[in-house]
Amino acid sequence: MDDPISAEEKSKWFRELLDVQEEIAAKRCASLVGTTERVLIEDVKEKTGELNARTSGNIIVELNGDHSLIGTFQNVKITKARNWILKGEIV
Repeated sequence: MDDPISAEEKSKWFRELLDVQEEIAAKRCASLVGTTERVLIEDVKEKTGELNARTSGNIIVELNGDHSLIGTFQNVKITKARNWILKGEIV
């Protein structure tokens, strides 16, 4: 059975969906700037040496810190937001 929706139309709908989701994610991240979040330090970014952590809401937080913190929970003040990722510093 042929698909009545063209690939071009599907791509357009998908782009619209992504645009809305990016707007939602950006607002969600921006609302956390200035707050303190308890995060789990997961690993280190190879290129920058920054630590990667996650909030209880599964948002990625990038921060500077000693690599010995990997695997621990830390309180982090959120200092900056991008669409999908937060920047923070250990308090």
